[in-house]
Amino acid sequence: MKKAIHLAAFNRNIGDNGLNLAIEKMLSSFLEIDRMEIVGNAFEKNKIDKLNEYDVIIFGGGGLIH
Repeated sequence: MKKAIHLAAFNRNIGDNGLNLAIEKMLSSFLEIDRMEIVGNAFEKNKIDKLNEYDVIIFGGGGLIH
């Protein structure tokens, strides 16, 4: 199974987190999904290196769609 990481704002409010959970639920039969909080996260070299380990990067969902 391919590995994915979901970059989003998690647990900020019920509606936003509901969208995150829906995205992950729809994709979970195809992807093994990890999470990375995007709010307040400094994307230093070690974080970028970690992102490069994944086959798929899911960006957004709750709190990031304006």
